[in-house]
Amino acid sequence: MKKTNQATLLFVALLGLTACGGGSSNDTQNDVKDDTSQFITDFVVDNQNISLAEDETVNIEITSNSPLGDDETIRFELMSDVNSGSLEIDYPNILYTPKENYNGKDEFSFKLIQGNVESKLVTFKIDVTAVNDAPIIDGMPTLNITANEEYRFLPDISDIENDSLTVTVENLPEWLTLDSATGELFGTPTNAQAAVYNNIQMSVSDGTTTSQLAPFSINVDYSTLAAPTNLQQTSSTKEKLQEINLNWEQVEFAKSYTVEISLFEDFRTILQTETIETNSITLEKEPNHYYWRVSTVNPNGETGFSGEIMSLQAGVFTKKFGGIGQDSSKKTIPTKDGGFITLATTASSDLLPNGQEVDDWIFKIDSNGEVVWQYFSVGQGRDRLEDIIVLNDGSLIAVGQDWAQNKAIALKLSPEGALDWEIFYRPEEYSYRFDFASVLELENTIYVLSQLWKCEDNLCSWDEAFIHTVSSETGEVTAPTPLPKVSGVVLSPKTLRKTNDNNLLVAGDLELTESGYQTQGTYIQVLDLDLNVELFWSNENQFVISSFNDVVELNNGNFVVLGNGSFESSAAAIATIDSRGNTIAQREFTNIFKSNRNILPEESGHFWIPSINTNNMLTSFKLDINLQQIEEVNYHLSFDNSIIRSWLRNSDGTSTFNIFTWRTDKEITLIKK
Repeated sequence: MKKTNQATLLFVALLGLTACGGGSSNDTQNDVKDDTSQFITDFVVDNQNISLAEDETVNIEITSNSPLGDDETIRFELMSDVNSGSLEIDYPNILYTPKENYNGKDEFSFKLIQGNVESKLVTFKIDVTAVNDAPIIDGMPTLNITANEEYRFLPDISDIENDSLTVTVENLPEWLTLDSATGELFGTPTNAQAAVYNNIQMSVSDGTTTSQLAPFSINVDYSTLAAPTNLQQTSSTKEKLQEINLNWEQVEFAKSYTVEISLFEDFRTILQTETIETNSITLEKEPNHYYWRVSTVNPNGETGFSGEIMSLQAGVFTKKFGGIGQDSSKKTIPTKDGGFITLATTASSDLLPNGQEVDDWIFKIDSNGEVVWQYFSVGQGRDRLEDIIVLNDGSLIAVGQDWAQNKAIALKLSPEGALDWEIFYRPEEYSYRFDFASVLELENTIYVLSQLWKCEDNLCSWDEAFIHTVSSETGEVTAPTPLPKVSGVVLSPKTLRKTNDNNLLVAGDLELTESGYQTQGTYIQVLDLDLNVELFWSNENQFVISSFNDVVELNNGNFVVLGNGSFESSAAAIATIDSRGNTIAQREFTNIFKSNRNILPEESGHFWIPSINTNNMLTSFKLDINLQQIEEVNYHLSFDNSIIRSWLRNSDGTSTFNIFTWRTDKEITLIKK
């Protein structure tokens, strides 16, 4: 280190005098006049030794006589310069500065000149004595880092004397290590060590002197936290909403979590964002197919990575049912607990017990589309069951026709899917085919429609229709009671429903007897519980609806009948009838596929008809009583060659569709949306 200390040394040049003894004044005057050189003085300057400490400066002041008087200037002439320093000459002052950190010998020589008087050569020898230089430490440490990132700081440390140095650190964080050989600080803090570390002081010593780096602080921020894992989800019906519970594994150091919910898997729009401090959240939302993800927020407020995108069908689902063979659905009905019962047949060997080839198949799913139980009705090689209902106690009654015995069949299952009883029935007086067509529970009584067939020359046709009651406890069937006949037609009932007034609504197909049973149409008949006719309507000879699919009574007492068109082979036909049995409107709809079997009424008096077109678009048409279209809703299916077997409006505002795919690999799809 260079020091500013200066020493001032005074050197005096002494004048030598010479005189002649005796003689007169005249002699003296003559001598002066004639020989002045005998009286000229000279410079006397001795060689000198100068001592100063390393990195100091010395000021040398030379005081001299003036041999020729004060009016004549004395000139300083440097004869040889110093080698290890520098001179600043401003006679009579000379400033000597040794080179930085130099210690050792140096010298310079000079002469003094005044007029024609010149001094002898004068040499000043300089001794620069060694002193200890303090070591140097310098550098700019990093002051802000993020947890889980490596920290390194290597200060610049040096010592001119190359002394052995010792580096020490005060207030060293526990996650930092000091390399005593180089002075480097290194380490990786964790999120547990996120903090501000103040007044870190680095020092270096050569054993004599110590130098320090300016104190500094290191701020360790929390790192971006990992995404939550082990994401879990549940949903349950709560009135018309879905109570959704989302939870995940707690992430260490997370201050909060951000939950995002979207209707799109790519989150192109965000439906809802919630920031919470716990690792679970409960939401109430309308039934729908949602996507959700959750990300961490560290204590600095930085949002971290999102976990996996979760698909949540809350109160909705799309489920395929069946096995490796051909499966076919007939209808789906709701259960008391929010689930669904589907009546189907299966030819899938991986599903069937006891090596059956084709069997009736009844299965229950819960509100999330998960199978609760399955029942297989062992038959004689053909599907037999045609209709099914859920009783008030949660048990089920299914009815149909046993092809092997030409008898009607009925069975009862418990709410858990266990068989309570199974019966085969045909009145003793008949030998031809006898079917159960439809079943209804009304005022704690189970009613069953039946159809007798007659066969002549291997040609079978409808004969007579009946109604029975069936014991829920034993399956005992009462004797057949003929349904009221209509002159000129043969009735084939397909559906038994109840009216708004708790009467019996019977609907189905008809044939004109006088046409040789060739012309087909449809009809509805309202009967009181004593089987008196309250209303009858048919479209005989009108050639609009050729065969029956469905019927509903609207809130205002009007009726809607859906069937197949008479002229357009693929078209559906619809008729609306008032409460007195008069036709309001009827027409074919070429944009509604004929095999769709459902009408969905609205409280407004309007109704919906579903259809699947050739582009795999499920379209629901809303019509008024005059068959004018009011609204259209589309839903694209991911499969083709499909028809709708059932359409249910659920209490939570969703709809459930039973869709049968009739291509080679026949399968059943239930969609709740």
